[in-house]
Amino acid sequence: MKNRPFWAAFLTVCLLVAIGAGALCEAAAPVELQGTVTAIGADGSAIVDITMQALTEAGYELGDVLSVIAGGTVCNLPLVESFADVNLGSMYACDSGNGLQLAVHSDSFTSITGCAIGDSVSIWMFEKAGYLSDYLARKMVYSMMRAPDYTDPDCWAYLGEGEDKAVDVFLVCPTVDMGDDGGTNLSLDDTALLERFLGALNMERGIYEESCRLYAPYYRQMSMNVYLSGYTQQSECFVRAYGDVSDAFDYYLANYNDGRPIVLAGFSQGAEMVLRLMKDYFGQEELNEQLVATYAIGWRVTAADLEESPHMVMAQSAEDTGVIISFNTETPWASRSLIVPEGTSTLGINPLSWSTDSLPASRELNLGACFTDYSGAIVKEIPQMTGAYLDPVRGTLKVTDVDESEYAPGFLVNSEGSYHIYDYQFFYRNLQENVNLRVQRYLQAQALENAA
Repeated sequence: MKNRPFWAAFLTVCLLVAIGAGALCEAAAPVELQGTVTAIGADGSAIVDITMQALTEAGYELGDVLSVIAGGTVCNLPLVESFADVNLGSMYACDSGNGLQLAVHSDSFTSITGCAIGDSVSIWMFEKAGYLSDYLARKMVYSMMRAPDYTDPDCWAYLGEGEDKAVDVFLVCPTVDMGDDGGTNLSLDDTALLERFLGALNMERGIYEESCRLYAPYYRQMSMNVYLSGYTQQSECFVRAYGDVSDAFDYYLANYNDGRPIVLAGFSQGAEMVLRLMKDYFGQEELNEQLVATYAIGWRVTAADLEESPHMVMAQSAEDTGVIISFNTETPWASRSLIVPEGTSTLGINPLSWSTDSLPASRELNLGACFTDYSGAIVKEIPQMTGAYLDPVRGTLKVTDVDESEYAPGFLVNSEGSYHIYDYQFFYRNLQENVNLRVQRYLQAQALENAA
């Protein structure tokens, strides 16, 4: 069997959930329960208006490990009969008689987590274990979900790199947190994940850095298990992630932008985030005039999105500005993916021909597929790797010349035939050239306007 190149293995780990992990998620899909802190106990425990009956009906039982978000903290804690079932200092959940009690054996849960009366609480299944005696010997761990402080340069992966450039790119990282700890958002204290975070950004930066000054915040992104389990943009996990991104963008605008042209860019979850930024911020005429383009690769854009936000406009050519550039790569036979579900139609543009029709673009138009490592160095480049066309129904980008035995599609659950992990890599040089071209056209138009 042919060995998979290391960059493919890396992408599979960093941007997607492994097939085995996906199978586990299917076997024990978490059931989310929502509640509110209604009281604080004298011992610092939190009482939540979720009853044991509701937990039982949802499929939970004593001994199961719950993943709980309370007061900005993600905790993994067992559902037990009493504090005697866990070690001193261990977290636990049990029935208080007035709702679910979240507590720590001989310590204050609310002091540790910062939760207070009125705070919302989300509960997921972390481990379907059943009642096990070894909870007596387990110390359940938790990770503080501290919010980033964007006045601190350490909360930025890139902070103004490339000072000689006339245009800024605000770049948002794709998913690197697989949710292995049962949490729903990345912890900014997890140094290993932050290394992945920076590595994933480095893999994209070469597309933008020739013409743009780089800004990229660390943020408490949603973990992959959230995408596999389902969420809405009203879910607490999304609100937390997007709240960080918008806070960073606010700080960038107030302290660094100074009226400079802006490129918004993101892949996968990063693309979802920059589309939301575009929706929330760029309806303001003055800011919209600063927008060179939004590169939202690997996320869907629907007609309903554009109808809801008329200032959001899809690219129609290689040179228009103030527009959205988006596509989702698939095999010709794919009919669904996690990003573009079956029956959904997304809007996009062909990065080879820069047209929005369904005419095939030949592989000769492909300037080069590039595969990069954590540092951003190109370790493999394949000119004219594949042609592509836009599916007239799904709106997705179908590749015509990719060897599926070498580049296996469909790593994500419900994503048979998806080449999501290769979205920008298959078309790296075309994207790089196009960013430079749109920047040039924007600056040329700006110069003419200033001269008039």
